[in-house]
Amino acid sequence: MKIFITISVIILVLIAGFIHTQKTTPNNSEVSNSEMELEERPTVETVAEGIKRPHGIVVDNGVVYVSSEVDKALYKIKDGKSEKLADLNFTHDSVGTRTGFITPVFYENRVVEVSFDGKVKDILKTGLSGPNGITASISNQRYFVTNYNSGSVISFNYYGSDLKVLANNLKGPAGVVFDPFSLKLYVANFLNGSVSVIRDKEREDIKYEGLKSIESLTFDHRYNDRNRLLATAVKEGKGVIVELKEDGTYEILFTSDLPDPVVGYFAGPDVYLVSPNDSQGRVLRVRLYWF
Repeated sequence: MKIFITISVIILVLIAGFIHTQKTTPNNSEVSNSEMELEERPTVETVAEGIKRPHGIVVDNGVVYVSSEVDKALYKIKDGKSEKLADLNFTHDSVGTRTGFITPVFYENRVVEVSFDGKVKDILKTGLSGPNGITASISNQRYFVTNYNSGSVISFNYYGSDLKVLANNLKGPAGVVFDPFSLKLYVANFLNGSVSVIRDKEREDIKYEGLKSIESLTFDHRYNDRNRLLATAVKEGKGVIVELKEDGTYEILFTSDLPDPVVGYFAGPDVYLVSPNDSQGRVLRVRLYWF
């Protein structure tokens, strides 16, 4: 009998302690708005400056590779120090490889492979007219490249052959990204603030009112309910990072002081931004804590 009473008392003490804990420990929803805003507020760091008209940018393991339109050169930036890596003026997107990256060279009408030690090899030199953006389908082993001057999108295999034209009459096609889940190709139209969504022979143009100079595109697949289409663009004269939605609406995630146009490289929670019209020639790293 005494044992039973003792056990009952212990149980009652444990229950009382649990209730007390539930009342005194705040849950996540009770965190103040100021604390939440502080955690989600982006931070900005200048990782380099003095690049003459910086345009193309690639980042690998914290090392920044950026091109100068004036010097027609590719620079490697590490630990705040800059060194010339190659005579190459790429202007926009890239696709990473194990030893470097694949990128279009706008002014030379070619697509090249660049190694991280500065070696450059041609991949494609035909069917190009101001090649600007590039993305890849790993499963199909194909690259997709936008032609800014001719307003087209082409694709070709990893060997630089089997070239196909996927779309024409685009308005200054720039950044491009392939969604492996929906099998859709998203193309930023720099000249009219829209994105063209292409699958097979079907195409839909989505206009984003108030945005202009939409450049770089990427997908964030870390959300189960939806994929987030992120982009760099310009709103009211300032470079912004936005989430674009397929109903034509968008959410501004960050506003910079960079002038039109703005090119970005998305690296997880960090977005690296440059503008060829930035008088300081800066490379900015924006940390988006909401990721």
